[in-house]
Amino acid sequence: MDEDKRLEELSVAELEQLLARKRRANLLRRVEAEEASPQRPVMPAPPDGAPARPRGYRSWRVSAPLGRLPTARIVAGEPQPRFRSTAFTRWQEQQRAAADEGQRKSRSWRDALLLLIEVSAVVALVALVISGMWQLESLNQQTAEALQSSVATPVAEAAVLPGSSVPPTAVPLPARYQRWVTRITPVVLPTLGPQSPTRLVIAKIGVDAPIVQGDTWEDLKKGVGHHIGSADPGTRGNMVLVAHDDVFGEIFRDLHKLEPGDTFTVYAGDRMYDYVVRAKRIVAPTEVSVMEPTGEPTATLVTCYPYRVDTHRLVVFAELAP
Repeated sequence: MDEDKRLEELSVAELEQLLARKRRANLLRRVEAEEASPQRPVMPAPPDGAPARPRGYRSWRVSAPLGRLPTARIVAGEPQPRFRSTAFTRWQEQQRAAADEGQRKSRSWRDALLLLIEVSAVVALVALVISGMWQLESLNQQTAEALQSSVATPVAEAAVLPGSSVPPTAVPLPARYQRWVTRITPVVLPTLGPQSPTRLVIAKIGVDAPIVQGDTWEDLKKGVGHHIGSADPGTRGNMVLVAHDDVFGEIFRDLHKLEPGDTFTVYAGDRMYDYVVRAKRIVAPTEVSVMEPTGEPTATLVTCYPYRVDTHRLVVFAELAP
C-alpha cells in the first residue's frame, strides 16, 4: 500500500487495513507501558491478523510516515463520514422497512375500524327513522281505535265530526251497536243545486281544490267535502267544508296556519264568495255542535288534528265578507 496516497484515494479495504495496523501499534505501545509499570496488569497484544471493526473515521490526510504507519490529520471543512459494514446497513434497512410496514398495517386497521363505525351509525340512524315512522303509524291507529271503542253512549248521541283519517272498516263497532247498521238503506246520491259550492281557494296555505257533495270516506278521496244539509255559499246558514290533513292529498294539512283576518274564496260555478276567518278551535271529535246552523252566512272548515295523530279536530270559523 502506497503511504503517500491521500485518504480519498484509498479503498475501503486499504482504510480498514490501515486502521487495524494503527490500532495494533497503539495496543503494543500500551502493553510496553504496562510492562514498565509492575503495579498495573499487563494486557496481551492482539494476535497478528486479528480483525478490527472501526467505529468510523474522519477525513484523514497522510502527513508524515511513522515507521511503516502514516500519521493523519483532520482537514477542516471536509466531510466526516462514518463507515459501516454491509451487513449492518442491510439490517438497518430491514428494520426501517419492518417499521414502515407496521405503520401501514396500523393505519389500515384504523381506517377500516373508522369506516365500520360510520357505516354502523348510518344503518342505526336509518333503522331509527323507520322505527319512528312505524311507531307513529301504530300510535295513530291505536289512538283512533281507543277513541272509537271508548264511546259508551247510544249511537244517536255518538255522532262525530267528519274528516277522520281512519277508514270506517278499520274499527268494528261493538256488538251492542251492530243492530243499528245491519239494515240495508238505499244510497242517495246528492245532486248539485244552483248555489252548491264547487271550488275552494285558500291562497295563504296554497289550497285550490274541488268541492264534492258529501263528506264520507269515499267522498273525501275526491276533494273537499260539503256536508250534506249545510248552507250553500253566500246564503244564510252554516256552510261546513271538510278535508283530510294527512291522506288523500293532505288538502287541509296547513289549515292551522290560518289566523283571524285571513280570507278564502268559495266558488259556486262562476260566482265567487269571499269569507273572512274570525276564530279557530281544537275540539274533540264528538263536538258536533260546530256544524249547527247559524243565522248569518258563515263557513266552517273542519279537519283532523294534530298531523298524523288525529285525536282531535281543528275547526276554523269564518263569515261572509261584506
